[in-house]
Amino acid sequence: MVPRTKYERAKILVWQGRLEDASSLNLEAMTLVSKGKPNHSSVSATLYRQGCVFFQQNKYDDALLQLDKALAICKLNAPQRGNTDESARILWRMSQIYRMKGQVEDAEEFLDAAEKTKSELQETGDYAKVEHPESSWDSLLGLLYR
Repeated sequence: MVPRTKYERAKILVWQGRLEDASSLNLEAMTLVSKGKPNHSSVSATLYRQGCVFFQQNKYDDALLQLDKALAICKLNAPQRGNTDESARILWRMSQIYRMKGQVEDAEEFLDAAEKTKSELQETGDYAKVEHPESSWDSLLGLLYR
C-alpha cells in the first residue's frame, strides 16, 4: 500500500473512532513518507495527523511531541514554501492540548500566534473563510495535507 493510501485510510479510521488502528496505520505511513525526504510537507502532515490521534486518546505529551516535530519541519521549509498556513494549524492544535493540560498561559500564547497568522492569510483573499472552528484551520491547507 502506498503512503498516501495509508495516510487516507488512517484518517478514515479516526472518523470511525478506531484510534489504535489509525495510529498504527499512520505510523506506517510516516515511516514510508519520510524515507529519503524527512523534511517534506507530507511528513509534517503525517506528524500532525498522529498528534491529533494522540490528542483524541488523551496522550497529550505524545501529541505535543508529534506536533512539535511537525512545526519544526514547517519552520525549516518556510523560506522555500512559505507554509505559515500549516504552522498556524499546528499552533492552534497545540493550544488546545495545552488548554487540556491546564497550561492556560501557554495555550493562549499558541492560540494568539495561530489566530494572527490565520487572519493575515485570510486577508490576502487566497484562503477560504470557514466559520466552523475545526474546519477553518484545515481550510488553510491544500487538500493533500489535510
